[in-house]
Amino acid sequence: MKETHRQLARHLLAHRSKGYSFRYVMYVSRYRIALSLSYMAVLAFVLWYSEALLLQLICLFVIGMLVGAFLRDFGWLRRLKMNWPFTESVIDWKKVESIAQLEE
Repeated sequence: MKETHRQLARHLLAHRSKGYSFRYVMYVSRYRIALSLSYMAVLAFVLWYSEALLLQLICLFVIGMLVGAFLRDFGWLRRLKMNWPFTESVIDWKKVESIAQLEE
């Protein structure tokens, strides 16, 4: 069994015990979010202090792509939360628990 499968099983069990939580997803993704925000901060700094038009346009484009990715991810999380009751009802929880416990 792949480690990613065990990790996903643990996340599903966490959502089952507490309900689908946006806060939990943000907590688990905190390092990736911090890295993306750091990229945006560096690009904003370069955009602000650069006088080269091409560099400014590239920074603006990449910042727009990152903001678009954040908006897409938030929409995706919102849809997952809305569909969680159905997902919870069709998951084979015994199988998920067995996958999550393979690590121990």
